[in-house]
Amino acid sequence: MSPARPPPPGGEIDALTGLRGFAALWVLVYHVWVAATPRRIELPLAGWTLDFTPFFSIGWAGVQIFFVLSGFLLAQPYVRWQAGTAARPGVGPYLARRCARVLPGYYLQLILLIVLAWTLDGRQVIAGVGGALGYAGMLFVPEPIGVPLLNQVWWTLPIEFSFYLVLPLLAGLLRGWRVLWLLLLAMGIMAAWRWFAITVLADAPPDARRALGYQLPGALDSFAMGMVAAFLYQRGGVAAWLGARPWRRE
Repeated sequence: MSPARPPPPGGEIDALTGLRGFAALWVLVYHVWVAATPRRIELPLAGWTLDFTPFFSIGWAGVQIFFVLSGFLLAQPYVRWQAGTAARPGVGPYLARRCARVLPGYYLQLILLIVLAWTLDGRQVIAGVGGALGYAGMLFVPEPIGVPLLNQVWWTLPIEFSFYLVLPLLAGLLRGWRVLWLLLLAMGIMAAWRWFAITVLADAPPDARRALGYQLPGALDSFAMGMVAAFLYQRGGVAAWLGARPWRRE
């Protein structure tokens, strides 16, 4: 059986729509489980007891699925460029599209939250120029370097946006055997960054270490897995890629 052909540039991959929906639902279920009392979720069925607690308790993994999907989808044009089937994506238009997708909604939410805080209780949520710049740049890392989250779901925004910036720099590894170096490099950077966040910052509060540890260097492995998946998808799968003996090429 011949491998499935990748969709044309810009084409939809229908299976990913369902995967996105599953990931979003899993994250939602996790947050409901965190707020629930009791947290043990069991369902009696025909004399058996189905324990859904483990599934609910790791719903945070849905975020990692989104990171992998981002790497997979955004790497597609660069994979085609490295394969010689498309022109090199322009960095300017690419970044403009990413900004247009993320920033308007974020800034609208930010303005609404600032107005609501001031209107409801006269509270000023942004302190000084430094705070304004921190929120403008989505610098959601531990203080005093960063700024606190006004909306808890924002914590993924700087991670995603950082990946948007580094993707063009990593695109040169989406070719032949270099893709293995991409995966190893991402794993090494992730491990080193998390070691730094856990050990060097051992005296910092746990939440601060966790927030810093999950910034892009600490999440690069998820995005890289998506990029490698995009490479293999365009090559027709692992077997087809290995059959081409990429180690004999550059």
